[in-house]
Amino acid sequence: MGVLGNSAAMGTLDDLVGVVDAAEGFLDDPRSYLGAQRVLQVAVESLSSTQAESLLPWARESLVRISKKALGSATLQPVVDVALLTVEALSRRVVQARVKGVDDPTRHILSEYATPAVPDLALLKEFLVSKPAGLCFPLSPARYATLKSHDLAGMFGKGTPNSYCVDLENLLALSVIKPPGVGITEFSYIPFWNMLIHEAIKGYLQTSVPFTFDRNTNCETQTLSQLPDYVGYVGALYSLFRGEEKVVRGPGNPKKELMNKLVWVYKDVPYLLGYHARGPNVTFGALYHGGGKVQCEDLVTVDLSSMTGRVRSQLILFNLGRVLAGLCDLCSKRNEISDTFTVQEVDSEKGGKSVVLSGYSVIKGYMDLEKAKKVWNTYSRIQGCPNAEKCHTRTCPRKRKRNGDPDEDDRLYTLTFTPRLDTNQQARPVPELLKALLHVSSALCYAHERGVIHRDVSWRNVGLELTSNQWVLFDWDESCTSPAPCAAVTLSGACHAPEISLGPHDTAVDVWGLGWLIHTSKVTLTQELEELRDDCLEEQPKARPTMTSCTDRLQKMFANLDG
Repeated sequence: MGVLGNSAAMGTLDDLVGVVDAAEGFLDDPRSYLGAQRVLQVAVESLSSTQAESLLPWARESLVRISKKALGSATLQPVVDVALLTVEALSRRVVQARVKGVDDPTRHILSEYATPAVPDLALLKEFLVSKPAGLCFPLSPARYATLKSHDLAGMFGKGTPNSYCVDLENLLALSVIKPPGVGITEFSYIPFWNMLIHEAIKGYLQTSVPFTFDRNTNCETQTLSQLPDYVGYVGALYSLFRGEEKVVRGPGNPKKELMNKLVWVYKDVPYLLGYHARGPNVTFGALYHGGGKVQCEDLVTVDLSSMTGRVRSQLILFNLGRVLAGLCDLCSKRNEISDTFTVQEVDSEKGGKSVVLSGYSVIKGYMDLEKAKKVWNTYSRIQGCPNAEKCHTRTCPRKRKRNGDPDEDDRLYTLTFTPRLDTNQQARPVPELLKALLHVSSALCYAHERGVIHRDVSWRNVGLELTSNQWVLFDWDESCTSPAPCAAVTLSGACHAPEISLGPHDTAVDVWGLGWLIHTSKVTLTQELEELRDDCLEEQPKARPTMTSCTDRLQKMFANLDG
């Protein structure tokens, strides 16, 4: 007999559960597992409350198993996400199936009381533990009876039979009342921390404010150890909430790491929010810039191992959500940048590369060792190149020792680069365009002298340095030595020199790229720039000028601006 019983109606679901369990054994290609879980999630919507409740323990156990298998594996993170969605769908169905016809006031209460706020740092602690006057979430009588003796702040009340917070009850069932189980390892705590911190804040934030997160599961590597264990993105853009986590008796100082891993890039933001955790003991704090460095002021500590501690945390998390929404509004109005931001997720179909902005650095992760080595060697050849992105990883990536870890091959080979660039700035008007073209051509001259061609010169790979106001050519991942003996089929298309996808090519492809920059600059060109553009975009490579000649012509144009 399966987890749902032996009735005919439940047999199909038992089959689906069996498919999910079977697919769990073949995660080298996770598509089967993802597909089986998604089919199961559709079936969940038709379950009764009793059926959903009977399936929930299996789903939670499955999530824990998958989380352990995904330790350090970037490619398996979607598997963990889909398993968590199944748990959430089942928990939601347990509540929904019981309360058809109930008027849920959750959103109305949040719209009235979950108002964005940015209190002064000196008042923040009091703000987090203070209940807004009149705030009370009505719960079903049974749920209220469970929480009443633990709700010292009076955040919850007893609702009427047809009007109570169904959405909130679903959240409380998953976190406060029956939180995910934990083991003795840091990774075993991740579902626990996710559910009791991130999901709670997400539930209390107004629906108009997206709240997503990233986790650094590659923290054993030297490069990615500089990323936070947890980053919460508010408005899907600003990394305003972060966490550092350790098991109860684990090594390291999570508070110190919380400060050391943050590079303060903000202009008008008074503080960020974060937490440092030792197992179930979580301290929420404010991160701010003072005395020339990042400081952390502890605000309130909760013990999430007890029901009283978990209920107490709800008011703190409710108010944290209000502050995060306020900080998000402030960042948007002041055009702030985010300290940490994932630009590109790992995608095996797009070369298996991730790109993460962290402070003033860019961290790129590669699934393929040979690709990582090739990129590292390119940047070593052009070391010292002006107006070019620089690689700060000192040693060439090497194949790791497996050490008995079946997921070792899924971990990324990472390289760290500077500077972090503003890729939204446009090189206009003409004086700024000339400066940008000069900076790019100087970088290419340097590279060509060392036998390296970029091959992907376009505005998407040119950015303005945040501190020096210099234009920088970055992303040399597609570069190679010149002449290249064969075609680069991945670089075909209108934005690359025609010969690049046909066969052997040389430095002339970068000259064509310089012409493409002029052509796509969205600036009213001078006659001299039009002539340079046309010369660079000649169809025949030998008809194009050299990069040195292009640089000389640009320098003369720039010098004549004052005249």
